[in-house]
Amino acid sequence: MTSRYLTELDAALAEASDPTDRDCHLAEKAAYLARRGSIDEACTILDALHKLNHSSPNLRLSVLVNLADGQLSFVRGLTSEANDRIRRAHALAAAASVSDLQARSAAWLGHIAYGQHQFAQMFQRLVTSFRLAKRDEYQALARAALVSAQAYHLANLRKPSEQWYARVNDYAAALGDDTVRSARHHNRASIQVANIRNAQLGHIKTDEPTGMALINVDSTANYDAMVGAVGQDTFTPLLRAQILVLEEEFDQALDIYNQQIDRSRAQGLGRMEHLFLADTAWCNLRLGRQSEAARDINLALGFDRDHVHIDDAATIYSRASNIFDQLGDSAGATANATLAADAWAKFVAVQQEIAGGMQLVEAAFQENQL
Repeated sequence: MTSRYLTELDAALAEASDPTDRDCHLAEKAAYLARRGSIDEACTILDALHKLNHSSPNLRLSVLVNLADGQLSFVRGLTSEANDRIRRAHALAAAASVSDLQARSAAWLGHIAYGQHQFAQMFQRLVTSFRLAKRDEYQALARAALVSAQAYHLANLRKPSEQWYARVNDYAAALGDDTVRSARHHNRASIQVANIRNAQLGHIKTDEPTGMALINVDSTANYDAMVGAVGQDTFTPLLRAQILVLEEEFDQALDIYNQQIDRSRAQGLGRMEHLFLADTAWCNLRLGRQSEAARDINLALGFDRDHVHIDDAATIYSRASNIFDQLGDSAGATANATLAADAWAKFVAVQQEIAGGMQLVEAAFQENQL
């Protein structure tokens, strides 16, 4: 199924008489293709635009190319590079008072800050985006709304998260951009699985409907198949594997992990590899494979503390404590139980930070968008 947004972009390209206008549409198309996962097509367009923009610079085109470069890096999991490119886009747009692109780049910087759990920065970026975006600037509004929904969802604040997810749908419909809906489906399903897992392992309060998790993952995969999105074709099976572990379907979960963990690095999921290894360790233990369980959990514990979300770290420590206990390593079990308790407490503090900080975002939205 062809996206209405892409159809309109192609029509604008065909009708453009001014070369700069045409190049701006091409940059928008490259960004869309990157979000959809059509990496080679996006790279081909951007390579050509880099040469053109270097020989005949135009401010708006420069901003759009940097935004597209940043989104391409983002879907590849190159977060630092994505942040640099989009910060440059934001600075250029701000210097020239190009408010629509300033709002859009601020929303994307908010998304990156969310992924890095830099929530104070996320609040600031979202406030900027909502204050600058006009009510019909759906690119900025859709991205900022998606980040807002995810933040509330991570904090287990179900009612406001659902309100923001509904706004994402509205903006995506107005824009005709299926990549926005795809991102909404993926991120919502991912956070739902994490919330259920965190409740099971860390006793973190949640009202997630546990019976819907697998249904939502399957509907996400079906939607991507329908619209031709390929950027997250590894992520969805890995979500399914996580649910299967929680449901104690260990053989099925291991089959998926063995097929997908190596592939996941190419789709920007490298920071989650240690979380997946903690799951495979637990599966192996429950299937009576003690040496494989010991191997995998020790690999899982080698994660970089600066690049793993605090609830993922808490999960790894909790798994390690349970595994070491059953392997007869009481010292390892106790040490990891202590680390887990500390990490879970920090995660609750993160949820409280989100609940407080999002009030600033709500105020900016209410003031400028309603």
